[in-house]
Amino acid sequence: MGITIDAEYNGTAFIPIDSVSLKKNHKYRLIIEETIDEKNPTAWDVLQNHIRSIDGPEDWSENLDHYLYGSSKKHRRMELNE
Repeated sequence: MGITIDAEYNGTAFIPIDSVSLKKNHKYRLIIEETIDEKNPTAWDVLQNHIRSIDGPEDWSENLDHYLYGSSKKHRRMELNE
């Protein structure tokens, strides 16, 4: 069974932020993940939270100028394999 505990590292030990009920003098395995400072997220944190969350038309990348600035759409060339 696994649980998630938020903790701060003080240079010597991990200090749980909230109280925990673990057995004293018992060995545990820690898997360390850096958490996002939700009060001050970096631009990278914001972008990572939006991966695969923005929907758009199929030809979005091909006609970006049309969708951003209203210019004429580029017409797709018909491929021989279509």
